[in-house]
Amino acid sequence: MAVFTGARNGRVLRIEDPTAAGRRDLVVALREADAYPLPLPSWEADDENGVVMLCRDGEVPLASARLVVRRRDDRRRWGYVPAEMIDALPPGVPRVVFCERLVSTRGARSLDLLALLLYVTATVGLERLGGVRDYVAVVQPATERLIAWFGGRRLTGPLPLPGLDITGVLMAGDMTETAERAGAMLDARGWTVTRHDTTGTTVR
Repeated sequence: MAVFTGARNGRVLRIEDPTAAGRRDLVVALREADAYPLPLPSWEADDENGVVMLCRDGEVPLASARLVVRRRDDRRRWGYVPAEMIDALPPGVPRVVFCERLVSTRGARSLDLLALLLYVTATVGLERLGGVRDYVAVVQPATERLIAWFGGRRLTGPLPLPGLDITGVLMAGDMTETAERAGAMLDARGWTVTRHDTTGTTVR
């Protein structure tokens, strides 16, 4: 199991797979406290089969995100994503990584936390999702600019999201670019990211 730590000015945050670490409860707590919960269970099969990463400060959960591979022709698996968004998926790409369930504690939200979570999640996703690099994400219009900083581009929207009283924008990108941009941002802002796993310790 790979565990990452992000350190700056004496503060150390831990980013890990909550399934392997036995900390699903912390992800569930984050999701249930989110102001815009999705019409999905707090923990489900996609969490077990995809990539979920959790960032925490000691025992305090700060943020989490999930990556799952979706086929563009399997519309039953896209849930709350409207048909117009599925039709706008990148042409010629039969499978994409769907980045969703990105939640964070309100008092902890920051560009640094987002960069740290995206860097680790994209890095692990590239290793574990069978080489699928193209991703899409449905984000609220107010956060579109943030995702663009990490290489995301708008495909369509804003559009109403079924089952939610909000609109969403469909964005797409490449996870390699996201990891590179997030890593560069962390470097510029003074963070040291260290990977700890069975093969040793690697410092970014």
